[in-house]
Amino acid sequence: MELDVGYSFKAEDGSITHNGCELLSITGIRQEILKLLLTNKNKFVPRVEIIEVVWGNTDTSLYNSSLTQQIYLLRKDLAKIDINIKIISHHHQGYKLCNAYSDALKRETYLHSHSNNCSFKKTVIAKLRDFPIITRNIFQLIIFIITILNSFIVTYLLIIR
Repeated sequence: MELDVGYSFKAEDGSITHNGCELLSITGIRQEILKLLLTNKNKFVPRVEIIEVVWGNTDTSLYNSSLTQQIYLLRKDLAKIDINIKIISHHHQGYKLCNAYSDALKRETYLHSHSNNCSFKKTVIAKLRDFPIITRNIFQLIIFIITILNSFIVTYLLIIR
């Protein structure tokens, strides 16, 4: 199952790989939760459904705090590998797995980190997680403006020829 560009998750053994190189192994309950969230990527999965699938029980009062703890640990696991996904929680809707940054930044990350060997290159984009969200949005806006300006310059040069 594809997690992100270049990253995949093998549901059978819980391994997360980047271009074929294993980066992390997630086992047990977190493996089942990640599989369920990935199957429903970009959609909220209700807490009741997660508890039913993972623990085989619909009584949320028994497993509510366990689910919260497992989501916390899964977020920590995913943060270790600088992957472009995050788990969002919503009080009345549950949890969902989605992209952390815009598609433009995702493509930039892929272009900078794509290689066939196991050396994982950290990029400027991956380091954006250290900045507040306002800084990331400004950076995205700058990339957008540069792209638009570049298009205008190319068009202008083609017209004056």
